[in-house]
Amino acid sequence: MDKFTWAMIGILIVSIISMALYFKGPLTGNIVKDTSSVEGKLVDVGLAGNKYKDIMLNLNEPVILQNDGSLRGCSSSIVQKELGIRADLSRGNYQFTPTKQGTFTLTCSMGMYSGIIKVI
Repeated sequence: MDKFTWAMIGILIVSIISMALYFKGPLTGNIVKDTSSVEGKLVDVGLAGNKYKDIMLNLNEPVILQNDGSLRGCSSSIVQKELGIRADLSRGNYQFTPTKQGTFTLTCSMGMYSGIIKVI
């Protein structure tokens, strides 16, 4: 193999390790395995084609986001920066309380899937 091929392999390995370290810890914050002892409205997160189904939430009302069964791969790792959501729903449900009103874009961790969260 020539130097270019080795360089590309090196870049790929570094990229994979960087992504693994970046997503390792933060995606588990507020993960809830057993919702029976946690307060909050259960809200299904799912796909409709290649987009997330719209999600409607009430301001300052605790919610527990759960995979409706349609999320696989990167679509189960959801991100919404303004609301502070960073969760891997394949590991369990995610509890949070929306504290900002408005319409927000929800994406997967890779930006391939998107949808809307509306907080009223």
